[in-house]
Amino acid sequence: MIKRIILILSLFIICSQPAFALSDKPGSDPTGKSQRQVIEQTPWLDPTACDPSKTPKIPAQTGGSASPGQTWFMGDSLTYGLKDFGGLEEKFTAKGLTPNFVNDRGGRAITAAGGGVIQNGQQINEPGTGIEAVDNNADFIKNSKNIIIALGTNDANIPNTSKDQVMSSFGNNQKTIIEKVKAINPGAKIFWVDLAAVGNGSNYNKQGAEGVNTVIYDKAQELGYTPISQFKFVWGQDQDPKQLASKSLPDPTGLLLTDGIHYAGGSKYQEYANFLAEQLASGGGSTSANSSAVVSTGCRCNTGNTTGTTTLIGDDAVEQAYNFFIAPERGLTPAQSAGIVGNLMLESGGNTTVNPDALNSIGAYGIAQWLGGRKDALEAYAASKGKPKNDLSIQLEFLWSELSAGNQISATTKKDFLSSVTPQTTPGEAAKIFEDTFERSGGAGIPQRVSNAESVFASFGSNSPTPASSPGPSGTGACDDGSNSTIDPTLPQGTAEELFTRIKESGKVTANVELLGAPGVKATILAVVLKLTEKYSFSIGSVLRPGCRCPHDNGSAVDLGNINGEGVPTGENYEAFNQTAADFIKDAATLLPPGGSYMGVPNERFKAIAEPIITAKGGSILIETRANGLAEGAHFHLNVPASAP
Repeated sequence: MIKRIILILSLFIICSQPAFALSDKPGSDPTGKSQRQVIEQTPWLDPTACDPSKTPKIPAQTGGSASPGQTWFMGDSLTYGLKDFGGLEEKFTAKGLTPNFVNDRGGRAITAAGGGVIQNGQQINEPGTGIEAVDNNADFIKNSKNIIIALGTNDANIPNTSKDQVMSSFGNNQKTIIEKVKAINPGAKIFWVDLAAVGNGSNYNKQGAEGVNTVIYDKAQELGYTPISQFKFVWGQDQDPKQLASKSLPDPTGLLLTDGIHYAGGSKYQEYANFLAEQLASGGGSTSANSSAVVSTGCRCNTGNTTGTTTLIGDDAVEQAYNFFIAPERGLTPAQSAGIVGNLMLESGGNTTVNPDALNSIGAYGIAQWLGGRKDALEAYAASKGKPKNDLSIQLEFLWSELSAGNQISATTKKDFLSSVTPQTTPGEAAKIFEDTFERSGGAGIPQRVSNAESVFASFGSNSPTPASSPGPSGTGACDDGSNSTIDPTLPQGTAEELFTRIKESGKVTANVELLGAPGVKATILAVVLKLTEKYSFSIGSVLRPGCRCPHDNGSAVDLGNINGEGVPTGENYEAFNQTAADFIKDAATLLPPGGSYMGVPNERFKAIAEPIITAKGGSILIETRANGLAEGAHFHLNVPASAP
């Protein structure tokens, strides 16, 4: 035991000291490409990956769970702790991520080896910098399904170095190592663990760590990897990794040691190892730093028509495009649609039309001027539907799939278009939001975009077409955007005690109603439950579980099932589905507040119904089953934001 304690202390001493300086100097973009060109040439969409009821999905490297099979994990002293004290290898094996190899070295950065961990005068860590570790393990990497890199803590800790300098150096080095991994194994899924370290006073460069996190999230789509948020694990699911410098010890649940970098003993490393294994097995991460939970970004429900045979309504291309977005299966307001079309007119039609044949001097094509990988994806989508790429309906459908996927986001707000607009958004505001989140031209032509939008709205604002395409009925597995939800989204008001009393008096909770009355349960989640009793009865499974390191630890979540006594969802039948439960989950998604709500459902059919509603509010949704370790029985999980009253 004494030797064990000495080893741990030596690890902390060695690895908390900045033992190197990165060789790369901050510099300008060597490619000379404009920000717009880099963004447009980022390939991310695979138009053949989903069935016709889903949108195209992001390639596996940028979302979803890890694939069962061989897994390589490489990192620094934190990885040493995960391996030696946290049982990471065993936890990976239990999740099917096997065979696995954990390459750890204290003090390691991408381009610096650090001192490693010395025991009895002997180096006990793997050799090399991060880049050298890739070379050393190339044979293992070549046959691996999953690559997880957990570097950045030491890359950030360069004395007298600004955040911008760290971002430049780390960004260049990260690109090098990702490209090296892809050259060895282009088909592997790649994950990158962000930083939670804040140090303790002057021993650590927090601004540099914030810069590393900023790069990790900003470059995920471009480089083709998925971030996993250690930061949210330590500091809370509603916290922003790109605001790390605002954090100071102690962390909320005492996970970190007093150095503010390492974990406070073996049990804390075990919690961290459990977190990593669970997230990789159930949905590796999110490319958005603002996502309130770790979510899968695979196929997403498309509330538009994906057959390539949409019947467009209108006398000209402008009116047809406008009507496309306000159709019931997409459900945008007239003002929101006008904002989009006003932008398309500037991009493709000389401010007078929407032109699917538009081609500019650098090769950008179509109504939204797609370029590079996104242009290739458009062409592939058209080919998969047996249509020419200049078909207006094809381009509108493809544009809608991009909007629905939510991966085109503002550089400032980090939100996508559908999460940014509201029913009150004006045509001019919608035009500005579409430029900021989707076109991202750097503000070029804003007055003209606004003028176009206002003109479109003035001409067609009273239109209410009924296009030929429509979503499939609930219960068929087809997507449902919630537009048929009949529940009033206004939540009842009152204290937690008052709302609980009203829930009891309703008589609609058929089991475990007393769990809702526990001290600490938030009024907001009780208001959602009370509102649902107006239409449904249901049983309660779990509410408040302090210290569980799960969404139930702060009173913001509830698990429920057996809607209207019909047995769905309940028990071990995770695939069970009926219309009552489908209506319930649609109404529940409608009621959950914006800004970070989360839902768990037992199967893909329920997810397809609720996902468009919850993600449009900036929330997230996961399938929870016993198989992925997220459920001990089929149920619905409703979770309001942690910041909710």
